[in-house]
Amino acid sequence: MTLPRRLHYEFFKPTGELVRVFRQGASGEPGLTSLGRAWTYFNCDATSAQEIRDVLPDARHTSEAPSALEIAVIDGLEQLPRDTPAKIMEIALKEAQPAGIRYAMEATLVGATNLETARHLHGVLNMMYMEPSIAQANQPRYGVTLWIDEATGDLISQE
Repeated sequence: MTLPRRLHYEFFKPTGELVRVFRQGASGEPGLTSLGRAWTYFNCDATSAQEIRDVLPDARHTSEAPSALEIAVIDGLEQLPRDTPAKIMEIALKEAQPAGIRYAMEATLVGATNLETARHLHGVLNMMYMEPSIAQANQPRYGVTLWIDEATGDLISQE
């Protein structure tokens, strides 16, 4: 029998990695669990974040993303959560937003690295672009997936 885990506290390592400490089991002893985080900034034909949310289940399924991958859709880059690392926020506000990028997705995955989380998020984004309500065939796709390398603290991107 597996006992439920309860979030005890969380903190950011200097590299930008979010670590959550859970209490698990009868003893309630805390244990460290890494939390992979990644972001993608993109444009599409959707007129609202809800339209994007509506196609996410199929895109997740087609890309074979793990069910534990949590994805938040954000309309307007200035709406990114306050706990977004400064490097990620800087790219959003100084580069993506002035270029006309409207949407963002933030993904988290318990027990994964930032790179693993970014790969899953990027796969979901690619499958999402196959939906006619999101992008028309032969239309250019604008998007970039970002994550922070845990070992170096460097910001990495994939288009």
